[in-house]
Amino acid sequence: MTSLTVTDLHKGFASQPVLRGIDLDVADGSLTAILGPSGSGKTTLLRVLAGFDGADRGTVRLGDLVVDDARHRTPPERRHIGYVPQEGALFPHLRVADNVAFGLNRRQRRSANVRDLLDMVGLTGFERRYPHQLSGGQQQRVALARALAIRPALVLLDEPFASLDVGLRASLRTDVARVLRDAGTTALLVTHDQDEALSLADRVAVVRGGRIAQCAAPRELYERPADAELASFLGAANLVDGVVAAHAVQTPLGELALRSDCLGPPQPSPGVVLVRPEQVEIGSAGHPGLAGRVTGCEYHGHDAIVTVEATEPAGRSPILVRVAGGGHWADQEAVTLVAHGPVVAWTRREADGPVAPEPGRPVEQPAT
Repeated sequence: MTSLTVTDLHKGFASQPVLRGIDLDVADGSLTAILGPSGSGKTTLLRVLAGFDGADRGTVRLGDLVVDDARHRTPPERRHIGYVPQEGALFPHLRVADNVAFGLNRRQRRSANVRDLLDMVGLTGFERRYPHQLSGGQQQRVALARALAIRPALVLLDEPFASLDVGLRASLRTDVARVLRDAGTTALLVTHDQDEALSLADRVAVVRGGRIAQCAAPRELYERPADAELASFLGAANLVDGVVAAHAVQTPLGELALRSDCLGPPQPSPGVVLVRPEQVEIGSAGHPGLAGRVTGCEYHGHDAIVTVEATEPAGRSPILVRVAGGGHWADQEAVTLVAHGPVVAWTRREADGPVAPEPGRPVEQPAT
């Protein structure tokens, strides 16, 4: 197993910067997801790590070995990195066994147990089939086996489930995560799918504007995002106006306790509060709480997201409520809303927008 350390990594094309100082640590044997929207720089980061593109500045280190810096760049074939592209990229004229063994030299091919690799990815007995005889999910399994055949220090997965249908994607990504953990391989998964990143990875690094906006365990990232923009990017979020004090915040949804690691300012200050839809309770009209009317309902089977237009504006948009088991609320039905803490809050800055506190430190006062 090998750790990955990226320090102050910069990369641009035609004078257009893409990576603007990436810092990232990936622990031995862990699976880290690189999450970000299109154009954020996540694929460029993967290409630099693989050695397909050279860094303009910064350092890439695999264990104790520097593979890219200002003085030296190790070619891709000498980095001992396995790569799983989005479409699998199998050779159509080669059988499955030959595809898996393709990256090995003659001596390695004799010693490699291709059947064990195929068994690991759930494709025992598929050695003699051609790629066109496989489903999309099976092709991706072969691509993973090929990446593991070289016994890599690191495996890079470039949106490997993006072209698959929803049901297959969910089952395959669980299997891939299991295979990587069973093999003890350090892995980096690039994705734009928040659910995929949060459900699979040990840590998630969100790329925004060519930088890592936040890197943390999935639960920490969802429950305590670094700023309001990240909160909206990582799942459904209500950004509610409020007045932030030392340990609580006053909102139209009631007084809510702040998380113990998100201390407020000494003096009450206007701010923005993150309230996830599952923290909001919806009730019939006349009950205590914020009055509003139902304006939409997205049914997902196991739950539903009910959209409520509050009678008094509470934030930047209507309030979203997650209802277990689906919703039974009619369009334009009068309801009331009550929220439950603890929550994360940011004070407002007219110039810079919400700023998240460091753990254990107070939220900064608004600029005057």
